[in-house]
Amino acid sequence: MMKKTESQKAEDRIWKLKRWGLVGTKKRAAKEFQQMIRWEAADALGQVTCVTCGFKNHWTNSDNQMHAGHFVSGRTNSVLFVEATETVAGNCHPQCSVCNRHRHGNQEAYAEFMEKKYGKQRVIELSKLRGKTVKFDLFELDDMRLSYRARSKAAKKRLENG
Repeated sequence: MMKKTESQKAEDRIWKLKRWGLVGTKKRAAKEFQQMIRWEAADALGQVTCVTCGFKNHWTNSDNQMHAGHFVSGRTNSVLFVEATETVAGNCHPQCSVCNRHRHGNQEAYAEFMEKKYGKQRVIELSKLRGKTVKFDLFELDDMRLSYRARSKAAKKRLENG
């Protein structure tokens, strides 16, 4: 079988992204981002600790599946993929399904965690992002998806190699 040329790969990518559309590409990027958050937070046994209640579980356990909970809620682009920087707190951390869904993010405990980890000013800066408008195009979202997938694979490899 012949290898695809760079232009053929580019054409395949364009076709795939058009087929998925903006919404589908965003969903795929979000899925990879959330998986990456859990993988990177997992210990050597694949255990992830909920940042709000301290519950530990394997990141894939279906009895109480671990989620990637957002501190600033909403599915807007401005807060969906925010990672920690020197000025802004990261918006997504491992949470158990009970805290994330049934306790609506367990916001009081989450706020405590955020201030301990990042400091009050960085958390305030993160909260300000919610009102901003951020637009991604298909290629940006797909590049993000591929980047998150690579980081997930690296974290998985780190766990497997102990």
